[in-house]
Amino acid sequence: MKKILFIGLLVLFLVSCTSIQEDVMISSIPQEQAVEISKIEEKIANMDASFILEKNIPTEKDFLQIHKSIQQAMGDINLMTAAQARLLALEGRVYFAEGQKNKAKDCYLTAESTYKGDVQTVILGSRLGLVDDMENQRIVATDKPLILLESAIQSFSKGNYVEAVAKFDEAFISLEEFYQQAYGEVRNQAWKMRNIDSSDNAEILGKEKITLMETFLLTQANTDFLFNFVGSKKLSNNELFSKVLGSGLLEATNPTISDSATKNLEKDTYLTRILAARFLWNLRKSRFVNDSKSYAKEFEAAGFSPINDVAVDNQDFDAVVGCVENEIMELVDGINFYPEETIEGIEFKTCLDKLKKVVR
Repeated sequence: MKKILFIGLLVLFLVSCTSIQEDVMISSIPQEQAVEISKIEEKIANMDASFILEKNIPTEKDFLQIHKSIQQAMGDINLMTAAQARLLALEGRVYFAEGQKNKAKDCYLTAESTYKGDVQTVILGSRLGLVDDMENQRIVATDKPLILLESAIQSFSKGNYVEAVAKFDEAFISLEEFYQQAYGEVRNQAWKMRNIDSSDNAEILGKEKITLMETFLLTQANTDFLFNFVGSKKLSNNELFSKVLGSGLLEATNPTISDSATKNLEKDTYLTRILAARFLWNLRKSRFVNDSKSYAKEFEAAGFSPINDVAVDNQDFDAVVGCVENEIMELVDGINFYPEETIEGIEFKTCLDKLKKVVR
């Protein structure tokens, strides 16, 4: 009986030691060092979000600056081993972003041998494919929100947008504010795309700006608007682009010059809001061929434009006003159309969905 009691106490002691060790891990990075590391983590969070959103991608100079910050922090002779491991892991994440996976792996292995259980080491290992089950790795409780954030990013990359939103929101509650500032736009993008399935041109829909070729592909995949112009035959991208461009769907609705409005348009031309309005309004006109309404004539007589940044003599005035009046597109701030701004993939699909309701 005494032997059993002794074994029980020993097990309880070992469990308590494990708990104490986790608590020690929380305080193993002194506050002063933690503050400096946090500044580096903020830079890396912004870098990471830029890659996910495919915008404002860091330059070589940006990477060098982050490396320099890490090396300066590593130069602290009083640096605790836990802090060393975290900095090594963060440097590995920078190398990984640069595409230098061998260097990233070296950082991971060194960080792992320096101090086990650091959350940034686990995240780096997961991205390198060296850590299979990130959620069940032994890390301190206060670092779990970072694992949840990484899980949200993984869900986003897999197209599990509803799951990603839930995880982002939960993680943001416990993380430093800069994480929400860095990844908030990724979370919002997931929210916009929550009802999109993976077969529905998800890659195009997730883009911050789309090309004319992608515009035509989205239109063909989600509507029957192009059927009368391109038929049902399977076309290559070049054939599809050529047919749509030659259909008149991208001709100005109020041409003021003799040259064709499509003269300088290419497959990789980015879709601007005014080009979107032109295309959408011409699609609408193709379904209502007897509608001869002219917004330009109405407002020329009135002597003003109802849209602050689109003049009455603009060659796409009818398209812009028509799309706004029929609620196919919106004024960005309630006053301006911002004609030269690009349009997101999901936003253009929303416009197509609205157009379908107008013409049905």
